[in-house]
Amino acid sequence: MAPILDLKAQVLDGRLFRPPDDAARVEAFIPAAGQENHAANLLALPSGDLLCCWFAGSREGASDVQIAVTRLPHDADRWSAPTVVSEDTTRSEQNPLLFSAPSGEVWLLYTAQETRGVSREEWEQRVRAGQAEGGYTMQWTAEIRRRISRDEGRTWGPVETPFGAPGSFCRQPIRILSNGDWLLPMYYSLPAAGHADDHSVVQISTDQGRTWTEYPVPESRGRVHMSVVEVAPGRLVAFFRSRAADRIYTSRSEDLGRTWTAPVGTALPNNNASIQALRLQSGRIALIHNHHGASDDPASTVWPRRRYP
Repeated sequence: MAPILDLKAQVLDGRLFRPPDDAARVEAFIPAAGQENHAANLLALPSGDLLCCWFAGSREGASDVQIAVTRLPHDADRWSAPTVVSEDTTRSEQNPLLFSAPSGEVWLLYTAQETRGVSREEWEQRVRAGQAEGGYTMQWTAEIRRRISRDEGRTWGPVETPFGAPGSFCRQPIRILSNGDWLLPMYYSLPAAGHADDHSVVQISTDQGRTWTEYPVPESRGRVHMSVVEVAPGRLVAFFRSRAADRIYTSRSEDLGRTWTAPVGTALPNNNASIQALRLQSGRIALIHNHHGASDDPASTVWPRRRYP
């Protein structure tokens, strides 16, 4: 029998290809860095290269979860093999994001949380036996760490901790506002069942990231992964993932992020999965999300046991 070409195997090495159903689109299967690979973030660099980062390991919350980075050079036909760029084997390192500063620096921010020290299966077995209690992932112990690159992500400086308050979490990149301020959306993950008490804040820097001031988002319990768009000078709108898996929520600011309205539900469904919004050159807002919901009750919390594709 003649050999059969395995098309899937041909493209798992990061090579670019055009899918047969859409010749105008270019895709790639980036080489995996672990058993589970999650929360990818992309950055277009001034050189034309692309960086991609994500977290990878055996299970979310395990101590082998680390941050991986890969590059697509502007003149290349494939992504590079992933490189691990986080170093703490005692913590689960998650939710990376990339930011290109006006100075030319590239920032990598990510979370680092304590772990149970055992596999999820072993921990859940202990809980069932009455030998332990609590969820496996210890997000309420997280802090936000940073590494800075001065050569477009080829090498990275030392690990720093700009946001060390317990439960500090990030998911969306820093935005530079019209007045030059830097805004980082954040949320605090607290140890309530199902993360029902997670709530959002923004960190604002007026000195290019040297110092930060925190501003709360009122009544944002259960509304996280805040994606901020400046729709006019000084006027911001934010879109939120909902822990209730009901709707995408929005909040507005008229003073460059210092005060916010309480988040309200939109007509767009949300399945407690992340979202991202971007203002286009036309002024329209592009919003990437899963168009499904899992609940009609905005006060319920379905994460982490139920999520719909």
